[in-house]
Amino acid sequence: MLRSTTELIRYEVEAIDGSIGCVSDLYFDDGAWAIRYIAVDCCGILCTDNFLIKPQNVRELKFPEEVLVLGLTKSQTESGVAGGAASPAPASGEEVLPGKTPPPESGGDLLRSVKSISSCSVLASDEPIGNVHGLLVETATWMVRYVIVDTGNWLPGKLVLLAPQAIQRIDWDQETITAGVTSDAVRNSPAYDIDAEISREYEAFLHDYYDWPPYW
Repeated sequence: MLRSTTELIRYEVEAIDGSIGCVSDLYFDDGAWAIRYIAVDCCGILCTDNFLIKPQNVRELKFPEEVLVLGLTKSQTESGVAGGAASPAPASGEEVLPGKTPPPESGGDLLRSVKSISSCSVLASDEPIGNVHGLLVETATWMVRYVIVDTGNWLPGKLVLLAPQAIQRIDWDQETITAGVTSDAVRNSPAYDIDAEISREYEAFLHDYYDWPPYW
């Protein structure tokens, strides 16, 4: 199942024995394009600080209720047991860097927040094409499968998807993402409906259109 990060950040978070807060951000490996941590705002229920949960501790995603259910109790979450299930989250605006909490698990690549990539503009090989609207995550594996691009004033009202393999470079300082596609290809690409479930047929058509190998 594919879920957008803009949707996931709205989810409430429940432990086995009750509510513990809500998702406030997600941190991903910018080399492997995999979600490594889910940031939880405990809203004063357990503590005054945010903390991080590993995706493997997610037992269920309830939709359309928008609830993320953990396979942990409140006490396990609060104490950070179960194999380092919970860790203090970085300060607002601070990236998760090697040697800082939480420890990186990305083979040297930095962990970046979804909120930070959502401020990036997107450049095709020949001209700017829009801005990042969010990411589409496969919640069975917590892999990022697509970058959602809002073409904004360039193609008003159209959202498009780019697979991570199309991303050539991310300049975090300049807040730009460069994709190895032309603006004409994007202009004629299938539109993405953020309110509809993505079918495998749509994905197959999209991958055939761009000549991307399938991930499934």
